[in-house]
Amino acid sequence: MSSKGVRAAGTDGSDFEHRETVASRYKTSLKFKSYLRVVTWLSLLLWSLMGLKLLNHLAEQYEILIPDIAEWAIPEPLGWEYVYLLSFIPSVFGLLSLSHNRLPYLNILFYGIPLVSVTPVVAAAGYMAQDFISFGTTHKSKDIFLGYPLVWLWFVFFALALQLHLLQLFFALQLRRAWHKTVSTRSQ
Repeated sequence: MSSKGVRAAGTDGSDFEHRETVASRYKTSLKFKSYLRVVTWLSLLLWSLMGLKLLNHLAEQYEILIPDIAEWAIPEPLGWEYVYLLSFIPSVFGLLSLSHNRLPYLNILFYGIPLVSVTPVVAAAGYMAQDFISFGTTHKSKDIFLGYPLVWLWFVFFALALQLHLLQLFFALQLRRAWHKTVSTRSQ
């Protein structure tokens, strides 16, 4: 291959199709790794908001007073919020899987996210659905947080969480398919 000089005799430059190319699974892997990384960091940001809410409750349980946060009147946590905190674990394994195409770590993300992220969010949305419907018809909420109806804030959280976690699952599925082909071709 020469960028300078004369072209090889007998060719017009259209004989490039026989050259090696990057396999599509590597291109797919590179693309979906970056997508999964971004979506996972966004879900961890959402997780940290939930963690701060629960941290305030735990501080109150142990009689640790945080003056600025005490004024906000943060509502008591529900049981699903503690389960949602476990979503940190599969997300971290998902991030760890990206560096060396670690399929077992990606499987922890793939099976953990529906269990500890999607299920609690869907269950909580179902639990609060009647409040959301009554808020939609009456425009009155029994709980207000920072001037906003709490049920509305929860459903914004549910929408964001579901989108992020379902995207995590989609990108993880695409990576599993790409990495499984790589692993199976290596073992042959």
